[in-house]
Parts: sequence; C-alpha cells; structure tokens
Amino acid sequence: MLEFSKIVEFAVEQKMRRQHCRDRLAEHEEALKKETRLKGCAQHGRDTVARLGMATQEDINKVIEELVTQALQAVFGPQFFFKVTNAIKRNQAETTFSVLEDGHPLDLEEESGGGMMDLVALCLRVVLWAIKSPRTSPVIILDEPLKFLDGVRLEAAGEMICRLSNMLGLQFIIVSHVDQLLESADVMYRVEKVGEVSEVTCVKSETDNE
Repeated sequence: MLEFSKIVEFAVEQKMRRQHCRDRLAEHEEALKKETRLKGCAQHGRDTVARLGMATQEDINKVIEELVTQALQAVFGPQFFFKVTNAIKRNQAETTFSVLEDGHPLDLEEESGGGMMDLVALCLRVVLWAIKSPRTSPVIILDEPLKFLDGVRLEAAGEMICRLSNMLGLQFIIVSHVDQLLESADVMYRVEKVGEVSEVTCVKSETDNE
C-alpha cells in the first residue's frame, strides 16, 4: 500500500507535468498564430504586388490596344478592335488577347485564313520592342510576316508598316515573295539564284522616292 506522502509526491509530479504540457501547448499555439499572421502578411504582400502589377499592366495595355487596333482598322476596317484583358490567377497576373468585330470576339485562327493573326502577331512584336527598356537596335527582320494575308489587303498592310516605321523610328527588313507588300518599301532588292550564284539587284532605291 502506497504511503500518503508518495501519493502526494506523485500527484504533484503529475500536476507539474500537466502544467509543463500546457505551457508547451501555449507556446506552440502562439508560434502557430505568429506563423499564420506571417503567412497572412505574405499573402497580403503577394496580393498587393499582383495588384500593382496589374495597375502597371493597364498602362501597357492601353498602348498595345491602341497600336494593334489602328493596324487592324487600317487593314480590315473600322469595326475591328483589339482588347487586352488582365486577371489574377494563382497569385499571378495573366493576360489574354482578343479581337472584337462590332463588339463580338473572333476566332483569329479562322478569320481571314490566318491573315488577321499574322497582322496581330506582327503588331505585338513591334509593341514588345517599343515598351522594352532598354530597347534593342531599332531594326526588326521579318521573313514572310503576312503570308496568309490576302492580296486585297496587302497594300494597306504595307502602308501600315511604313507608318509604324516612321512613328517609332524603326527599320523593317522584310523578306517576301509578295510584290504587293514590298511596293511600300523605301528600298527593295531582288535576290535570284543563277546557277550556283545568288545575284542581288537593286529594284528600288531611296532616290526613286524623291
């Protein structure tokens, strides 16, 4: 039979153990609360950065929309507009592009046999160069950039490229087999393979435009 003093000693020991466990539990709970607050702050920070990113993106979007819309309207007509849409998904800003005809979205792959997609891709490439800091050399080399655009619209597309060149101080070097697109060029060379040799002939020079 246990002595009374042993029982008291055992009870005190158990009480101290329970108190120690409660203290450790309180410490863990406090640490968990701090971690939760830190995670909340981090999440808030990520959300803030994402919102700031979207605010900055909105300014860029206006430039993109205006330039691509001008190109679309110059080539396809005044009923076309380019739209850039931003959204935050998985704490990251995502951007989608669309072309609207009289307010209705179009499937670019099906429109104009791919010619409209060619034009939009060309304009986006120019915009990316224009907004990049620092910019690279003001020269863009294009190989058959509008190969799916029909002949009726190629002349307008060539004039549009000239306007972009003058507006941005950007030189385009275009390789193409389509004469309608090249007619707007300031300088034009014809490259023909004769036997084993490629012959280069100046077809149009800057002095021809004076």
